[in-house]
Amino acid sequence: MSIEKITYIGPYIKISSKIYDQEYTRIVCPNKCKDTYYSDQNFCSKCGSELKLQSYMRKIDEVSELIIRDEFVDELVFVKENTLIANHRIGFNENRDLSNINIDQIDEEIKWFHYRYQNIISALRRISNFLEIFWGVVEYYN
Repeated sequence: MSIEKITYIGPYIKISSKIYDQEYTRIVCPNKCKDTYYSDQNFCSKCGSELKLQSYMRKIDEVSELIIRDEFVDELVFVKENTLIANHRIGFNENRDLSNINIDQIDEEIKWFHYRYQNIISALRRISNFLEIFWGVVEYYN
């Protein structure tokens, strides 16, 4: 197994997600037997105790949930906790010459990013505390 350091240069999104608690229920043995229980079971298969329902809270990150459950998963990629970049396979010309990048090229790429991801950006704005689009260098590990 290896780790690859990737450098992305171009437009990206910095986002702060709304996080909330969601209540879930699981079936447990009161004697803390480690087993898998199903909703049609009444007793623990290891110790014979009556199974109980236990509630627990889990933190839900709205942005992550939206990216995962929607078509956005192939469009944008989480590379850090609060940074989304364009999917390399879909993005703009990756063979562009960056040695003489100028403000016009940067503006053009940011406009392209806004246009290409306008539906996603709109959806993300509704569920985020903060969303801003930047142009720059993002390094991450894969």
